[in-house]
Amino acid sequence: MLCAMRLLVARVVGPVVAPGLALALLCGCGSAPERIDPTGIDSLTIPTPSPDPADFTVRIDNRWLPLAPGTTWTYEVTGSARASTATTTVTDQTSTIAGVRTVVVRHETLGRRGRVLETTDSYYAQDRDGNVWIFGTTGPDGWRAGEDGAEATLAMADGPRHGDGYAAEFVGGAITRAAEVRATNATTFTPYGEFDDVVEVEETGVEEGAEPYVSSYAEGVGLVEVDRAGAEGLELVDVQR
Repeated sequence: MLCAMRLLVARVVGPVVAPGLALALLCGCGSAPERIDPTGIDSLTIPTPSPDPADFTVRIDNRWLPLAPGTTWTYEVTGSARASTATTTVTDQTSTIAGVRTVVVRHETLGRRGRVLETTDSYYAQDRDGNVWIFGTTGPDGWRAGEDGAEATLAMADGPRHGDGYAAEFVGGAITRAAEVRATNATTFTPYGEFDDVVEVEETGVEEGAEPYVSSYAEGVGLVEVDRAGAEGLELVDVQR
């Protein structure tokens, strides 16, 4: 599947020339062809090696990944013998990474008796076009853009398109996880409710034998489900704003 998708492994992604336009160029129609502007993620450099701080804001209002300070999502952890609940909270804290001011988002995993088993942070910023970028995470596999060959990568496009592929993680000077938009009109059922027109993003580590997982995002809500075959997953049970 990864070979078939439009995986943006190149450092710079250029616009794709439509077949009709290519034919017009070959035939030499005698008039200048109509300009076709890039759409979706075609004009983005993913990962981005030199982010311009002026291009980013900590106000993240992307339709599929809104990160307003004070919002907490609570998830039921599926497929786990230890963990019971996971929460994601947008804090009022910021952190400057690679020169860019980012929002600190805290993730906690709780055991069946409510004890916190793990706490990690992720760092996000939104560009002027509404695309959300991740600049790092903490934890055992943590990374920060601008350090040890790590670079900021796309977390959610302003307008996700079915089939879009890109680097989801870039660490040590190489892509370590790839993403593909698998659907933009899916239906997802969670304990919190039913969601239509859901965006599904499949991510896979590049190491041999890595199993893919699918994250589902609902408009105006954010992440509502993570499905991992034979491993821990998440299902949304509550949102507090």
